[in-house]
Amino acid sequence: MRLPPTPANSAAPPSRAWTLKAENVVSELRRLSQGPNLQLLEVQRWSAEVRAVLLMKTQTLVRVPGQAPTLLGPVVAGFRYHERWLREAPIPWEVMTILDPVHAFHPSIAPSGGLCLGHPPANFSVESVFHLAWAGVVFNMRIVNTIDWQVFRPEAAAYVRANHARFPITRRGLMEPPEAAPSQPAQGQQSSSHERQP
Repeated sequence: MRLPPTPANSAAPPSRAWTLKAENVVSELRRLSQGPNLQLLEVQRWSAEVRAVLLMKTQTLVRVPGQAPTLLGPVVAGFRYHERWLREAPIPWEVMTILDPVHAFHPSIAPSGGLCLGHPPANFSVESVFHLAWAGVVFNMRIVNTIDWQVFRPEAAAYVRANHARFPITRRGLMEPPEAAPSQPAQGQQSSSHERQP
């Protein structure tokens, strides 16, 4: 007796909407990686999903067990866009995963590396997710949630609240180039660097 086709043992051809969206996702990843702060390391297009690994050219907060929090970078992130997200919103932490540094110490990064992006809508834009991810890993305090019962890591939230003057790690946005190493400022002038010191 032959079994009827099921999703597990037959693959339906991708819909036209998904084919166009997948092409757009890959195109957007390549466009964003032309900017100064992202490098596309790998992209794979599967029948129902696009996956990518990207390098974010910034540091983030890390706490190795038994040591004090410190800054470490660059940040390597995994990204995925599933076909079903054309119709339904993703679970907020299944879109972006911080792969390295391994011990990222962030209220919205699960110990497994999943980065909570708030509540992205169905059919979200790739660019919006990367702007949110960048703002998250550099601790832009307009989007970093430090309310203990709403985060993955209450101890990281407590650290950020106690050290709020140290954040953001950088004031530059995702598409803003790093400033050149500042020359000695003229007497009475401040350096214009956007980077924070640890």
